[in-house]
Amino acid sequence: MTSTHEQAHTARRIAARGGHALRRVRWRLEDRRLEREQRLGVLGSAHLSWDGNSSQENRRRWSGWDWSGGGEEWSASEEWKRALIDDVLERWIPQGTAVLEIGPGAGRWTEALLRRCSRLTVVDVSER
Repeated sequence: MTSTHEQAHTARRIAARGGHALRRVRWRLEDRRLEREQRLGVLGSAHLSWDGNSSQENRRRWSGWDWSGGGEEWSASEEWKRALIDDVLERWIPQGTAVLEIGPGAGRWTEALLRRCSRLTVVDVSER
């Protein structure tokens, strides 16, 4: 039998997961509306009402993000990622230079950058 304390703790964990899932769904819907307008080349209601570009909103969004996927949820495939590293990062970042990575998230590009540069500085709004 579980204690009231354990039940309350479990309920808080479930509520937190549910809140996180709900935020992710809301963000995905917002992103789709923004992407649709971008494809159409219009500045529509999604863009005009979007206020998700402040530093506070970015910090809130990315601090609450589930980084267990390492950011790889945005990689189309391992081949796509490899091609981007080969054709963009390695092509345009000279070996041995200092690099500033802005918004590294979980660091999905950081390892490739470390192999290229003499010094890497990463800056992110989220401490996580």
